[in-house]
Amino acid sequence: MPFTYNATQFSALLDKYRGIHERLQAAEPVLLRMGIAGLREARRLIQSGGDGSWASNMAGNPLLRKEGTLIRSLSVGGGANVNQVTATRVRYGTQLPYAKWLQEGTGIYGPHQQPIVPTHGKVLAFVINGKTYFVTSVKGTQPRVFLTITDDLRATFQRLQRAYFFQDGEDD
Repeated sequence: MPFTYNATQFSALLDKYRGIHERLQAAEPVLLRMGIAGLREARRLIQSGGDGSWASNMAGNPLLRKEGTLIRSLSVGGGANVNQVTATRVRYGTQLPYAKWLQEGTGIYGPHQQPIVPTHGKVLAFVINGKTYFVTSVKGTQPRVFLTITDDLRATFQRLQRAYFFQDGEDD
């Protein structure tokens, strides 16, 4: 007794996987969307003060957004950002010289875990709210992590990837 299988459904499945394979070879569009989503999340964290978790500074200024330079530096395609999309990754951020100190912290809170001390002279001098302070050392600044993958951003990345690779109709 012969058995016959109609391969119509198999052919449609092969076509779907061919499309996924082609999109895997050209992932730049989804990686760019993921980079934009990462920049949006960084802006949100800066504007919300780390979702309210960042301690305020001595001058009482909003942290990381006094003049808006950092947020403006995070624009895709702008001259002051790091934006690299290849076939397998997206890299985004900022090239502002001080951004690394904001992200990682300084002094005892930073990578070297040492107080900040004068390199020339005996004291550090700085002005806060018009008053000049002279000190022999400072603790530094706690990290204000704004370039990170939050749970919401991870879910957005997964949704964007699923929509792109499986063409399920979702865009962003």
